[in-house]
Amino acid sequence: MPKYVIERDLPGIGQSSEEDLKSISIKSCAVLDTMPPDIKWNHSYVTGNKIYCVYDSPNEDMIREHAEKGGFPANVISEVSAIISPETAKIEGRTYFNHPFFEKKTRMNSRVFSHNSSR
Repeated sequence: MPKYVIERDLPGIGQSSEEDLKSISIKSCAVLDTMPPDIKWNHSYVTGNKIYCVYDSPNEDMIREHAEKGGFPANVISEVSAIISPETAKIEGRTYFNHPFFEKKTRMNSRVFSHNSSR
């Protein structure tokens, strides 16, 4: 199932009360209850003036329909092409600190540090 990140411009949303955010969540869930079970809201991140929502949906049209029915903006809808995390950095059982890229960077940073410290 494709995953999407929806950017919603909502000026001042970051200063909303817990009760206001709960009301928004209830409204979103009520709209989802009227839609096919294929669309699923996973979670959202609230920032100063935006909410970033993560949804599973078979297509972008269902996300737009949810936004329209709920009266929510959906300023940018982006399909997720990959998910990375600290787990992604583990390569063949090694942590990223053992990866040759970081070993090279560490050696380079050591030279720079020793060069700068001799001044």
